[in-house]
Amino acid sequence: MDAISLQTEGKSLLGGAIKKDERPFGSKMVFDSVQNRALFYGVEHGSKLSEITIYEFDDKFRLVNDKAGRYSADVKGCAIINDMAATENYCIFVPPPISAGLQFIVNRDPGKCLSLGEGSSLMHLIPRMGSNKPQATLNIPMDADFMIDGNLLFCNSFENQETGEIIIDVVRPETPPSGDALPTYPWVDTVEKYQAGA
Repeated sequence: MDAISLQTEGKSLLGGAIKKDERPFGSKMVFDSVQNRALFYGVEHGSKLSEITIYEFDDKFRLVNDKAGRYSADVKGCAIINDMAATENYCIFVPPPISAGLQFIVNRDPGKCLSLGEGSSLMHLIPRMGSNKPQATLNIPMDADFMIDGNLLFCNSFENQETGEIIIDVVRPETPPSGDALPTYPWVDTVEKYQAGA
């Protein structure tokens, strides 16, 4: 990408980070300022099982040496993800409950075979490179009406060193997208309007 015009200059496999031309690669990056690393992800979708691959780059934008800079984890369900969070030990994903029919496998437009399911979302805690923590999946009850695009949007995450708790901060609208329309950007244009709505 050209740094001035932001024009793309062609395909890139990020210096060999992405092994195959068709390998999915998400647009979300999380920066770990403690370890000075950039984290990205890609998802290979399946109707019952998905594979999340996490890429960790160093401060020279080279894959870190541990595990060749990428590692994969299988997660239950069709993991439709548009955001991630990272702590010292984990990458965190919370896809919504998705129902995928048999047509998902053969349809040319598999997105038309998916629907937002009922029940809890699954929080996937995938250990980062150098972490000795186990992979974990937790059921998290969430009201799907309040999830933007069916996904959580993260703004911060960290681990409490004293208690071992994982704390995540997420964006959540006050009114559900299925109800009243959310305000359009810019949401406020003065400090007074911000304070009135806060």
